[in-house]
Amino acid sequence: MTGLAEQVQTVLGASYRVEREIARGSASRLLLATDVSLDRLVVVKVLPLELVGEGVRAERFRREITVSAHLQHPNILPVLAAGATDELLYYVMPYVEGESVRHRLARDGRLPVADAVRILREVADALAFAHAHHVVHRDVKPENILLQGEHAVLADFGIARALAASHSTVRLTESGTMLGTRGYMPPEQVLGLTPADPRTDVYSAGVVGYEMLTGELPPLPLSSGAATSPMPPDTPPAVRAAIVRALEIDPELRFPSAREFRDALSGAPTPSAWRGRGARRVPPAKALALVAVAAVAAVAAYLVVRAPSTVLAELDPYRVVVAPYDVLGGRPDDELGVWREGMVDVLARSLDGLGPLRTVSPTTVVRRWRGRADPDAAEELARSTGAGVAVFGTLIAAGADSVRMRTTVLDAREHRVLDESEWRDVRARVDRLADSAAAAVVRHLAQTRPIGAVRLREARWHVTPALRPFLQGEQYYRRAALDSARVAYERAVALDSTFALAHHRLRSVLRWLSHETDATSFGYALRAGELNHGLGTRDSLLLVADSVRAALDGTPSYTPGWWALARRRAAAIELAVGRYPEDPEVRYEQGEVGYHYGGDLGVRDARALSAFEQAIALDSMFAPAYLHAIELSAALGHVAQARRYLDAYLRQSPHDASVRLVARLMESGPAPPDSADAADATVETLPREAMFLAAYLTRRWADSAETAIRLYRQLAADRPSGTGAEFDDRTRGRAFLIAMLAYRGHVRAAFATANGEFAEQNPPEFTQLALARLVSPDTSDAVFGRWAREDDAIKVVLSLPWWAQRADTAMLASLSERLAAPPRRATHQELGVRAYGAHVARAYLALARRDSVSALRAIADAPDSLCGWRCVPDRLFRARILADRGRLREAVALLDRRPLPPEVTSVTELFWRVERARLAAAQGDDAQAAREHALVSGLWQRGDPALRRYLAVAVNPARDALGGDPP
Repeated sequence: MTGLAEQVQTVLGASYRVEREIARGSASRLLLATDVSLDRLVVVKVLPLELVGEGVRAERFRREITVSAHLQHPNILPVLAAGATDELLYYVMPYVEGESVRHRLARDGRLPVADAVRILREVADALAFAHAHHVVHRDVKPENILLQGEHAVLADFGIARALAASHSTVRLTESGTMLGTRGYMPPEQVLGLTPADPRTDVYSAGVVGYEMLTGELPPLPLSSGAATSPMPPDTPPAVRAAIVRALEIDPELRFPSAREFRDALSGAPTPSAWRGRGARRVPPAKALALVAVAAVAAVAAYLVVRAPSTVLAELDPYRVVVAPYDVLGGRPDDELGVWREGMVDVLARSLDGLGPLRTVSPTTVVRRWRGRADPDAAEELARSTGAGVAVFGTLIAAGADSVRMRTTVLDAREHRVLDESEWRDVRARVDRLADSAAAAVVRHLAQTRPIGAVRLREARWHVTPALRPFLQGEQYYRRAALDSARVAYERAVALDSTFALAHHRLRSVLRWLSHETDATSFGYALRAGELNHGLGTRDSLLLVADSVRAALDGTPSYTPGWWALARRRAAAIELAVGRYPEDPEVRYEQGEVGYHYGGDLGVRDARALSAFEQAIALDSMFAPAYLHAIELSAALGHVAQARRYLDAYLRQSPHDASVRLVARLMESGPAPPDSADAADATVETLPREAMFLAAYLTRRWADSAETAIRLYRQLAADRPSGTGAEFDDRTRGRAFLIAMLAYRGHVRAAFATANGEFAEQNPPEFTQLALARLVSPDTSDAVFGRWAREDDAIKVVLSLPWWAQRADTAMLASLSERLAAPPRRATHQELGVRAYGAHVARAYLALARRDSVSALRAIADAPDSLCGWRCVPDRLFRARILADRGRLREAVALLDRRPLPPEVTSVTELFWRVERARLAAAQGDDAQAAREHALVSGLWQRGDPALRRYLAVAVNPARDALGGDPP
C-alpha cells in the first residue's frame, strides 16, 4: 500500500478498506476501496493538497457536500461521504464499471451522432433535476460523465461549490486552481463577472455536446450560427440549434435552465425569447464587448490555472510559432476571412531572421493547429513545434469597413503572457495591423531575452496589392490544390511583377504540375532570385537554392561553372536545414539536392530517401515529397514501403493517372514481359505524359514483371499525338526502351532494337558491356577504333580502357598526345573533357606498361568532375587499382558515391554495383555484398544468360584489374 493509501485508510477508519490507487491526475487522485458494511466497491477521490490548510473549513465542506448528496437521480452519481483534515480533502462515490466520455473520445475521436445525442440529453436531464433543487454543477466536462452500460452518469455534483464555500480566507484563484475547467467554462465564469447559475452549466454541456459530435472543442463563440458547420450532417436540426444556443457568448441568449436545454434537444418548443438566428440581434457595441470578454477570458483562464514551473529546456526561446487567428464576422473567402491563415504567413515571414529569431513554417502550423486562438491551444502548438514563443490573436469585424485586431504573445517556456495589444484599421489594410503586431512581438521579446539591435524589414510585399491573392494561393498550395494555387499566384504576379515570393511559388507549382525541368518555371525561379531582398532567412535561402537550380539548367554540365552552382545550391539548403530542421519544405529540398546531385556530392540514395521521408513525417499532405520517395523505395528494394507511399499520395491526389497506374501495376504481381492484362489495356488509354512519369517511377524497380519495359514498349510504339512534342516523340520513347532493355539485362534485345546503333546512342553502356566481354571482340575493336579517330572527346576518352585492356600502348600513346594537344575550336565543356582525358590516357598507358603506381597517381590527378557520369568506367578502373594495391577502404569510399544522376537509367550503374559487391566480399562485409548482389540479380532475373553468368562469378577476387577472363 502506498503512502497516500495508508493515509486515506487512517482517515476512513474501519468503514472502508482501501484496495489500491487506480488513477492519478494533476487535479486529483483516485483510490479504489471497499465499503465494508455493504461489501461494495467505492471510489475515494483525494483533491489537491494545495487546497488543504487553514483556509479550508472541514465542516463547511461536508455541509455543502451534503446538499449535493441528497440529489437522487438515475443520471447523477451520488456522494456517499466527504471530509477534510489537516492533510486530506476527500469524498467517496460509488464505483462505476465502464469508462468516461473522455476515455471514449480519446479512443474513438468522436461519438456516433445517436450516442452523443442520447448522452447529452441524459446529462441535460441530470442538470435540470439539480437546477430544480438549486444546485449548480459548475464543472461539466467529459471526465465527469461516466458511461454505465447504456446510460450516462454525471459525477462530482456540488464539489466546486463545496470547495468555494469551505475557503473563508483564501481565494481559490490566488492558489492557482480554478473552480471549473478551461475550455468548458463560459467567459463570465472565468472572469468571475457573475455568480455561477444554471446558464453556466448549460454552456459547459453545450461544449461537451459539440465535442462529442465533432471530436474537438468548439471555436470561439461568434454568433448564433458559428458552430453549425463542423457538426456531422446527420445531426438532428433540433440538436444542432440547441447546442448553438447553449454556446452563446452572452448568458442572456442561452437557455435559462437545463430543463429548456433538455427539451430543445428533443425538438420541443421553448418559451424563452430566443428563436434562432436573427430573431434577436445583440447590439454591435455589446457584441464587441462580449467578444473582448471572451478573448480576455481565455487569457485570464490561462493565467489563473497555470502554476509557476521551471523553464523547459527543450523549447527554443528564439523559435516563434504564429497560430491562425480567429476571425469574427468574416467569411473564409472574403477580404477578412483570408487573414485567418494569412496572419500566420505574414507574421512568420516578418519575424523570421530578425536577429536570432526563427519562425515555424506556416505549412507546419496549419497542419498541426487544432481548436481556437487561446493560450492553451497556442501553448500546445508551441510544444509540438519546439517553439518557446507563441503568437495568437483575433480579428474582429467592426462596422461596415473597420477591423480590430487583438494579438497575444505567450512565453510557452514559463507559462506566461508577455503582452496583449489591440489595434484598429480599415479592412483593406490588415497588412498594417500585421506590421504593428510584428513590431510589438519584437519589442516584448527583447525585454525577456537578448535579441540585439534589429529593425523590422520594410518588406515590399507588406504593401503590395498582390498580397491578398498571394495569401489565397498559399492556402490552396498547403492543401495541394495546385491548379487553384497557380491561378492565385498568377494573379499576384500580374498585380505586382516585383513580388518575389509570388514568382517563387509559381515556379514551385509549375514544377509539380508539369515537370521537374519545365522551362517556363525556370523563368519564374530566376526572377525570384533577382528580387530576393528584404525577405526572412528561410524564404531567402529557398529562393537562392531554387534560382540556382534554374541557372544550372542553362549552364553546360560538368564545367567549373556548373559545379560552382551545384555546390552553392547544396550549401544554401544545408544552411536552411541547420536553421529549420523541422520544416517539411526544407527537408524536401534537401532530398532534391541529394537525389539530383548526390552521387557527385557523396550523398547515397538511402540518405536522399531519408530526407523525403522526414518531409512526409513532418507534413503527410506535402504531396511532392512522395514521388521520389516512391521511386527510391522501390529502387532500394523496399516495395512494401513504396506501396504505402503510393497509397498515401493517392489519398491526396486521387486523379493522378500516372501514379494510379503505378499502384495498379505494383498490385498486379509478376507477369511475363509480353503478357497483355488489364493494366496494359489501361496503359494504352493514358496520355503519353502520364506514361512517361509512370515509367520513370518504376524504372529501377526490380520486379519480375519488368513493368518499366512494358511501359516503354508502349511509348516506343506508333501512337497518335497526345499532349505535346516532348512526350509525343516516338524516337525518345524508343531511346528509353533501348536503355531499359540493357538495364534489365536484355542486351541482345537492346542491340536488336537499336538496329546497329546501340554504341552510338549509348556510348558509356557499350563501353561497360565491351569491357565485361559481353560484346564480341571484333565488334568492340571496330567501334573503339572508329571512336579513336573521331573528334568527339567523350568517345575518345571512353575508348581508352579498351585499348588498355588490349595492352595497345601505341594506340594509348597516340590518343594521349591527341587529347593533350590544344584543339583549334572547342566549347568550354569540350576543353574540360580533353583536359581530363589527357590525365586518364597517361594512367591507362602506365597500366598497360604494368606500372600501377604511376597509373594510380595519374588517375588520381584527373579532374573527373569535368567529365561527369559519362566517364564512369574510369572511376571503376581507379577503384580496382586501389583494391589491388590493398587500399580497400579508399576503393569502397569511391564506389559509395552514386555513379550516375538519377535521371539516367544505365546498365553502367549495375556494373558499378557488381564491383561494390566484390569489394564488400573482399572486406568481409557479407551483408553489403549480399544487398548489392540481390539488387543486380533482381534486375537481371529475366536477362540474358551471359549477364547472369557474369554476375555469378563477379565477386571472385581473382579477376584482374580490368575485368579478367570472360565468364
